[in-house]
Amino acid sequence: GMAAAPVKMTPILSEQMISSVVKGRDTNCYVYAMDGPTTKAAVYWDAPKLYVRLEPCTGLPHMEVSVYGCPSAGHQVNWEFQNQLMRNDLRSMGRRVPPAWEWPGDLETLSIDASHKTFYIEVSQRIRPVRTPGEHIDLERQLRNAGFNSEADIVKQDADRIATLPETPAANATRAGLYQDLLLPQSEYRITAFLYDGGRIAKDKLLPMTNRFGFERTLEVVPQEARPLTFSDDPTAGH
Repeated sequence: GMAAAPVKMTPILSEQMISSVVKGRDTNCYVYAMDGPTTKAAVYWDAPKLYVRLEPCTGLPHMEVSVYGCPSAGHQVNWEFQNQLMRNDLRSMGRRVPPAWEWPGDLETLSIDASHKTFYIEVSQRIRPVRTPGEHIDLERQLRNAGFNSEADIVKQDADRIATLPETPAANATRAGLYQDLLLPQSEYRITAFLYDGGRIAKDKLLPMTNRFGFERTLEVVPQEARPLTFSDDPTAGH
């Protein structure tokens, strides 16, 4: 087969805000790399931290962070923001839920121990899984609303078929993912990274507005924690 195109990486500097757009199932990968002077200073900090903030404008942008390389190129994800909805993927089936794209996703924040010199921060669109008959019916309605009637018919057939089958992952493999792509608009977002000394500065002093009391965001750390590295000026350290 053809070799995959190399992932394009955009440098991001501390305290620099980048506004961008991610389309369909594409990803945008940002590289935060500590320069020499910053590294030398950070060695003496009590608790060097990298704080990354993803602010959605439209759609459901989502971020993952790795110390090994861009996740879309197959590298292990070390940190990922997950809110309550994403964790449980809850659907309130009893009442009418608005279509998924009528409101922007959550503000996502990660505060990471800056134990590495380089971090790869990747933004993608969060796509809700379509597995249960109810989730298929939801997708069918969204497709009809968008004028994709023949696709909606197929999703309804899949929903009816799943409803009669025992619960097995193989039985639940349907064409839903293909048809979700028809509905995927683009997500617009702003992303900012801050390097700071957690021993000296409280995180809520970085962005007082979005970190005021009551604006708490839940966070789940992916279990494969990156192993801490000693700081060095060797660019290959940690890889």
